[in-house]
Amino acid sequence: MRALGARRLSFSPGLAVGFYFIPILSLWKPYQAMKEIWKASANPQGRRSNRTSPLVGWWWTFWILTSAFNYFVARFTLHFGAHPSVFLRQVDIISDVSRLPLNVVAILLVQQLSALQWKTATQRSQAPSNL
Repeated sequence: MRALGARRLSFSPGLAVGFYFIPILSLWKPYQAMKEIWKASANPQGRRSNRTSPLVGWWWTFWILTSAFNYFVARFTLHFGAHPSVFLRQVDIISDVSRLPLNVVAILLVQQLSALQWKTATQRSQAPSNL
């Protein structure tokens, strides 16, 4: 974002990634970082007034739901121990299928962010210099 001209960002690249691995903070900080990335991608100079795509909200909703579901699946399978069974395989398949909506939305989000950043970079390179 800094390469596109964004200044005074709330999240460094390291924090934007690192928050996924910090308990409790991982429940909302990655979402806030993604909102900032979206806004800065659309307009690096006036990002505070930009609106965020509903896709960011959908992505985070699916992230939380999938994470919670997979947590409970993991706890459930630990209860049964290491003995593989048809039931546990079915639960594992359901867990994998539950990730599909998240993956689709994440792909769309990355595509749209890339398009926004490309558009911003193109406009920035075509703008007259203020030298």
